[in-house]
Amino acid sequence: MNDDQLKKLIGKVAQLPYHRFMDFRIESYGKGACEIRIDIHENILNVFNTVHGGIHYSMCDVVAFLAACTLLDGDSLSVTSDINVSVLSFASSGTLIYTAKVLKMGKRIGFIESRVYDGDRNLIAVARITKTIISPHPKMKELLEKP
Repeated sequence: MNDDQLKKLIGKVAQLPYHRFMDFRIESYGKGACEIRIDIHENILNVFNTVHGGIHYSMCDVVAFLAACTLLDGDSLSVTSDINVSVLSFASSGTLIYTAKVLKMGKRIGFIESRVYDGDRNLIAVARITKTIISPHPKMKELLEKP
């Protein structure tokens, strides 16, 4: 995907209602990697006032998707076929940093590792994501051509 296509895709991903609800910021992306930050707020807390585990699942999937897209053609789509998130610690205030790095990207499958850190760089969660690559995918090309 070229830089213009990535910027357009990132804009569309960031504007999804669920993603706006979580209120995250895409800090960097490129060469099989991505970083997203989210300030901890009441929308993402559980009954114990710590970040809900489902938020980690969702954000690890989003950051992995964007990292994978940096290595794909503009008409290819990566979809999650498997994800495992291990939550190692809790977080209740401050900022969370979600990182993803593509470990291996093939023609049909990709393997990505996501990590979650708090603002002090303490490890909060680790995820392994397997993405199935669909190429070409007509919806991806259509999405990137729309204004």
